[in-house]
Amino acid sequence: MAVIMTDDWKAYEHHLYAGYLNSFECDELIAPVICILNKKGYTTEHCCSGHLFNEVEEIIHMKGDVTDEELKEWFPGLMEYYPLTDGCRRLVVSNISNVDTYICFVKGIKEFSSLPEEFSQKIGDDGRLSLSCDITGIYDLDKYNDLMENHPYDFFEKRLAVMKNLYNWAKELPDCEV
Repeated sequence: MAVIMTDDWKAYEHHLYAGYLNSFECDELIAPVICILNKKGYTTEHCCSGHLFNEVEEIIHMKGDVTDEELKEWFPGLMEYYPLTDGCRRLVVSNISNVDTYICFVKGIKEFSSLPEEFSQKIGDDGRLSLSCDITGIYDLDKYNDLMENHPYDFFEKRLAVMKNLYNWAKELPDCEV
């Protein structure tokens, strides 16, 4: 994770500037792109470069007459679970991480006339423009786990190529006219 300082739009090592009021955290791979976009006046709101590894979350499952088999069916990424004293269960579930690359802009940023390869853009119901790129196209947990466990560097190679295209595109953009 990097930290971007908003006074000079430069990225720094996370631990050096974490917590400053004029900074925000950003994924390292997309940080150079975010710096360029903001320097040019394309104010970003949030972004993600995509992540390979599964997210693990804890879920409290309410009381009910639910079998172990039903739990496993309802939560395909169920890793383990524990009974709680009140009859509920604490579940530990592995979910597919966000593998997409995306950038969301503040209201007022208009659609771009050209986009980097593999990206699409849309204006949401809230009026904010977003760019996105689906790096893997995988939404099945078994296929995703295969990629993560057996082909991780294919994912990293693809993600790096996407970031390079996005960076070169951002460098060529004119300054934003608001």
